[in-house]
Amino acid sequence: MFQLEAVQHPPGTMSRSREAVYVEWMETQLQRHGGARLEDTSLASFQRTRVIRRPGRHPTEGPTAVLHGTLTITDPDGFRGLLARGIGRHRAYGYGMFLLRPPARRQHSR
Repeated sequence: MFQLEAVQHPPGTMSRSREAVYVEWMETQLQRHGGARLEDTSLASFQRTRVIRRPGRHPTEGPTAVLHGTLTITDPDGFRGLLARGIGRHRAYGYGMFLLRPPARRQHSR
């Protein structure tokens, strides 16, 4: 998605960062499918990954973007459906997964 946006601009004129493109994409997906919203999100890592979808075929390459942040669940049933469905156009191939963990505990001052 970043690459698609970048090729639409002459070299050196892309105004948005890779992080901005991926965070906006995730926000749009969550708005479209419901159940949660992002807060304080950033691009933690990005790499191109080669995969072979079928034995004997040539590998294809695609992006692997990892976002870190806080996800606030706004509709538990909608979020459950979102997790079951996955996010993105390659979810049928095992991509589009969420890695979730409970929020960090906040220490109370005494």
